[in-house]
Amino acid sequence: MRLFLKLLLISAFSGVLISCNPTFKPDELPSSIEIGKTYYSQVAMHLEHGHFPATNYGVGDLLPINSSVKIIEVKKKYFTGIDVASHKELKFSNDPDHTHDTIFQAFDKLFGTEPLDLNKFDALEQENIKAGTVAKGMSKDAVLAARGYPPAIGTPSLEGNRWKYWWNRWNNFSVVFENGRAVEVTQLAPAS
Repeated sequence: MRLFLKLLLISAFSGVLISCNPTFKPDELPSSIEIGKTYYSQVAMHLEHGHFPATNYGVGDLLPINSSVKIIEVKKKYFTGIDVASHKELKFSNDPDHTHDTIFQAFDKLFGTEPLDLNKFDALEQENIKAGTVAKGMSKDAVLAARGYPPAIGTPSLEGNRWKYWWNRWNNFSVVFENGRAVEVTQLAPAS
């Protein structure tokens, strides 16, 4: 009898978890997202074991800007895709408490239907964007392309002159801007 009750409880709990993160059907998606379509990353992203949290940590393997990703599934809390170059499955998750975005808004910040034109950036910016790094002298748009959007929990507005990023769960760094250009970049690597 106890085994039966445990199995029943596990089954009920699993059902609750699944219903908390439903898969969107194609007709439930906004027009900017199509299952099976290939999109281009609009920012450089670091993925740990194939996972990119929208909290935007700076550790893990680099998925370079303008990488092609074929979208295979969209759920309430994450979406998955296949990296066209490596054929690896990738997961992109969103934590609305940190980003203040829906999964659709997070998707639109990360991916577009065309590659981002890097010619609008100077040589220093292009070099850092391709490496997923930030350096003094970069414009706000270049920093966004190189590191993505800073979590809204630490940077409530991109209009501000200090953006806070996380290197990992424990270490963060800031980019300070004057006249739209980075003048200070603090702690780009985790403390040892």
